[in-house]
Amino acid sequence: MKTTHLFTLVALSVLILSSCKKDPNNPAGANCDAMEVGLQSTHVIIEQTGTWCPTCGGEKDEIQIGIDHSPRVHHMAVHGGDDPFANDRTQDFRSAIIRSPYFPTLMGSINPTFIDYILDETPKTQVKLDVSKEGNVLKIKAKIEILGNYEYARENGCGVFIDGVQVNVYDYKSLNIGLYLLEDGLDYNQAAYGAFTHNDVMRDYISVRPQGDMVTDFGEAVSMGDSFCLYYEYDLGANTYHENIENCKILALIVEGNKCETTETEWFLHFKGSDMFPLGGL
Repeated sequence: MKTTHLFTLVALSVLILSSCKKDPNNPAGANCDAMEVGLQSTHVIIEQTGTWCPTCGGEKDEIQIGIDHSPRVHHMAVHGGDDPFANDRTQDFRSAIIRSPYFPTLMGSINPTFIDYILDETPKTQVKLDVSKEGNVLKIKAKIEILGNYEYARENGCGVFIDGVQVNVYDYKSLNIGLYLLEDGLDYNQAAYGAFTHNDVMRDYISVRPQGDMVTDFGEAVSMGDSFCLYYEYDLGANTYHENIENCKILALIVEGNKCETTETEWFLHFKGSDMFPLGGL
């Protein structure tokens, strides 16, 4: 890898949540029973970047190697700063998830060997998307399955010290679903690189919160075999960050959240599953 400063860190929406173990019907009529969730792991690369950023351009080829390594690698480019692809929604995501002022910043490895290690693991959670379109409205179903044991609380997980002594507090975990509208085929000059076609560009978040909406609350236990059905609507006419819906797709991310019992601090760093749904042709 070239010795540039690449820092690595381990909308209008309607949300209805129902447990698939119970009555699959909900007020929106969404039913996830026929949806089959994949049982293989996926890997997510989140790239904080900018067309104005010379070091970002210097890393483009190496990042692309990670993206192209497997079809089960999902990538999202989140632009910031004085950039034509940055907006208030991308800034919300940067503040909630990335929390770094540095460009470029990566969440998720681009090393092919490490990616293979992740893809060979058995996932503990995974998600499946199904999207239809009525007029300008996208109707989105997301099914989440718990495929392994999930530890929702860890004693002393926050690392809280009082007078130099670590105190017994709990780090509670939650599962969250984030949905993001991405766009391909955006031609714009990249600093230190030249003419470049930008793909997987984050345009908007569809989930209510940029860091994802809670599937399980902090401190709520889930068990292997549990599944959840979520329903969203997204009005393309009211949300016009994208240029061409035919080039767009939706990325679903299962994000593990953490909340410290004592400090109430929340952070969202770990991706536990993902799926991508192309919108062209809907």
